[in-house]
Formats: sequence, C-alpha cells, structure tokens
Amino acid sequence: MQKWKKISGSYRLFLPLALFLFIISACRQTDKTPENMVAQVNDHYLQKEQLEYRTPKGLKKDVALALKKNILADWVENEALYQAALKEGFKQSSRDVFYVQQYAKSLLIQRYLNSKLDRDYNISRQDIKSYYNKHRLEFVRNQNEVHLVHLLLKQKDKAIFNEI
Repeated sequence: MQKWKKISGSYRLFLPLALFLFIISACRQTDKTPENMVAQVNDHYLQKEQLEYRTPKGLKKDVALALKKNILADWVENEALYQAALKEGFKQSSRDVFYVQQYAKSLLIQRYLNSKLDRDYNISRQDIKSYYNKHRLEFVRNQNEVHLVHLLLKQKDKAIFNEI
C-alpha cells in the first residue's frame, strides 16, 4: 500500500497533464473531420456537398432521400473496396492515369465552351431565310438521297403499319 501511495504521489501532476494532452489530441482529431460530413470510411469522408453533386435537382423529397441513401451505401462500399485495393498494393496503370487525365481535360474543355457559348440566343425566321438565300448552293444535292428507317414492332399494329 505504501508503494502505491509513493507512485500515486509522484504521478499526481503527471495524470492531469496526461489527461489534458489526451483531450487536446482528441479535439485535434475532430478538427480534421469536416463539419458537413455525411459518411466516413477510415480517414476518408463523403461531404454533404459531394452527395448533392450526385443527386439530380427537382426530385420529390422522398425520392431524393431514397436516392441519397443508395448513393451513400454505394460510396461506403466503393470506398472500402478502394482502400482495400490500396492496402494490398494495387495502383493505377499508366494507361488508367492517361484516361483519367484525358477525362479531366474534357471536363475542363466542356466547362470552358459552356462559358463561351450564349445559350439564350434566338434566331429569327428572317435570319434563317436570309442565310439560306445567301448560301443556296450549299444546300443543293448532286445526287438523290434516300433515308431508310427500319422499325421492329413486337406486335403489328395495323394502324401504325398502314401509316408507315
């Protein structure tokens, strides 16, 4: 019993200090966790904003909620598998990296073109007529053209068949 008193006496200052340091380190760990986190797999997080990116706008509330639940479940499963693959040493091939870079470029190009194109323009019938009259020769065909459409109907509806 005396031995315990001796040890506990020397650690009276150490124990509160250790507890204080533990609390501070726990607070630091929560600082790494994003405020808007909706899911976590180890140290990877899905944030609310990222979930919203994947949810189409204009859905009914209950449909959007069901879709978000599915998106969350898929994200957790995919993230767990991704982390397992990394842990086992799997890496992207140079071909994979190339395709990812190409896709990233195409996204940036698309955003650039969207910013440059005015989508709210209207062309009047008069402008179309004027363009056609100035460029008539571009619309002349030297050979006859045939456009063939082949429709497969499961049931032969006589009215549709006759109309075609």
